[in-house]
Order: sequence, then structure tokens, then C-alpha cells
Amino acid sequence: MSTGRYLLGAAELSVIAAALGLGAYHLRALLAPAWMGALARLAEVVIAISMLVLVSQIFGVLGLFEEIPLLLGLVASGLATTLLVRRYGLPEPPEAPEARSSWVMIGIGIAAAILVVIHWAHPTSQALDQGMYFQDTTWYHMSFSARFDQTGHVGPLHFTDPLKLAAWFYPQTSELLHGVGIVFLKTDFLSPLINLMWVALCLLAAWCVGRPFAIGGVTVLGAAVVLDSEMMVGSQAGQAPNDVAGLFFLMAALAFLVDGAASAHAA
Repeated sequence: MSTGRYLLGAAELSVIAAALGLGAYHLRALLAPAWMGALARLAEVVIAISMLVLVSQIFGVLGLFEEIPLLLGLVASGLATTLLVRRYGLPEPPEAPEARSSWVMIGIGIAAAILVVIHWAHPTSQALDQGMYFQDTTWYHMSFSARFDQTGHVGPLHFTDPLKLAAWFYPQTSELLHGVGIVFLKTDFLSPLINLMWVALCLLAAWCVGRPFAIGGVTVLGAAVVLDSEMMVGSQAGQAPNDVAGLFFLMAALAFLVDGAASAHAA
């Protein structure tokens, strides 16, 4: 990967992130105007990732999982969502009381998050230096991602092991996201960092679970116990398995349900 290729790919990914973020912000403001702060940001992340996956899947089915089509499609989807929502106008966010976490809770949450990130950073740095080596990463996760980039298709089966039929194709989001990174940078440079992103999002979701009751620090600490376990760090940090991605979406759904129940009870 040359410096020019890296800068171009990074610029393209930045434009995509900005467009999807803008669209996600407006769509969240339309669908959940009362959500604010961390919960609003969590919802916007889920919306943006959903848009990324949907567009990538559609283009991949059509054999257009390539740099220019993905760039145009993803940017267009974000901007089109923004224009459509603004055309109908954004509702005024209602005035709603919000439980404020104490500085003790904030401190506990920050300390727990820092501990998790430190423990995940070392194997991630090692993977950046030496490459990803975990069995499932080289067996099928990254094999599928590389095939998406090489063929421009996401549908055809990829035979990675003649003795294990279930591993021929897993329709999982993680390989698709790794594939997007490969398409724009022409290398898997970003792949060891993706699970670190999921960890950060898990911690955000954990904070949102306790947020309505002003105990976000406690829920982040509980999530940190799981995320910092030997099994999670050993198999996920700097690698391509998607257990931590599934954990994020589960925790995000839990945060939305808890907040909705708390809001209904307050009303």
C-alpha cells in the first residue's frame, strides 16, 4: 500500500463516514427526537452501520462491490436520507427530565473503559505489526472478505474446507465490513482495528443501559468484565471473529429497550 493509495482510501472512507453520519443523525432525529446524548449517538451508529450493510449487500449481489460504485452509493444514500428528512422537517425535541450520572459513576465508567482498551490494544498492535493469525480469521472470516474484494460479488459460495460444510459461507456482517476496508485501501490494514471499534461501541451501549437510572458506570463495569475476559481478548482483539460485533448489537438493543421502558414509566 503506497502513501498515495492510503491517503486516497482514507479520504474516501472519511467522506463515506461523514455522509452516513449525517443521514443517520437526521433519521434518528426524525424517528426518536426525544433521545439525546449518548443514547442518540448509539442509535445513529446503529443506523449508519445498517445503511452501510444494506447498500454494500445490494451492490455486492449485483457484482458491484467495488470502489467507485460503493463510494457513490454510500455517499448518495447518506445525502438522500438527509435531504428526504429535511424536506419533511425535523420535529422539535420534547422537554424531558434526564437522570444525570454522578462524577463517581462517570469515573468508574472511564476507568473500566480505559482498562479494557489497554488490554485490547496490545494484541491489536501485534496484529498490525505481524498480521492476523487466529485460526478462524485465516480460515474463513478474512477469506470471505478478500473474495468480496477480488470478485465484486458477495453471494457465491467460497469453499474454505471440504470437510466442514457449514464454513463455506456465513452471511455475517463482519466480513462485509472488512471487505469494504479492503476495497478502499487495497489491503486489510484496517481489519485488526475493526474489533477495537466494536469494543468501544459495546462500552457506549453499556453506558446507555444504565443511563436512565444514573448508573452508567456500573453497567460499563459489568460489560468490562466480559470484554476483558481471556476468551474475548484472546480470540477477538486484533482479529476478525465477530463475537464482539454480535455482542454490541445485543447490548444496543438492550439499551433501546431499557430506555424505552424507563421513558414509558416516567410518562
